[in-house]
Amino acid sequence: MSNLDTALQAIPYLQTLGIRTKHAQSGQAVLQLPFQTTNAAHGGAMHTGTLFTVGELTATIAAATHPGFGFLVQLLKCSKIKYTQPAFSTITAMADVTDAMVSKVKQDLTNGEASLEIPVSMFDTNHKPVAEMMVLFVFRPNH
Repeated sequence: MSNLDTALQAIPYLQTLGIRTKHAQSGQAVLQLPFQTTNAAHGGAMHTGTLFTVGELTATIAAATHPGFGFLVQLLKCSKIKYTQPAFSTITAMADVTDAMVSKVKQDLTNGEASLEIPVSMFDTNHKPVAEMMVLFVFRPNH
């Protein structure tokens, strides 16, 4: 188990969901949400709330692991999700913070406030998209 997985399992809600890290490094995060009875809705598909949770968490880890944001405080401001089809299998959520995104935040900070939308893609085990998410963060200097 990775250090990140250990940290995630220390949060009771995330432990119940069973979210695991597949990959996390320098602005990239890939998390998996297992298909299990505790994550299913009344119709047998993955509960939409669990997809929302793994999406926000994936974007947060991608932002937190990028070295370009090490000197900043990040605050999650807003999340929007579009569900494209019901999920009946383990979900993989992916987010990537590019160097261009970091440059934009640094440039915007010179004018005061900086914000950034991080896209998250979610797929089932057959690589079919089940949801797309945009997670908006606001950044400020860490004083």
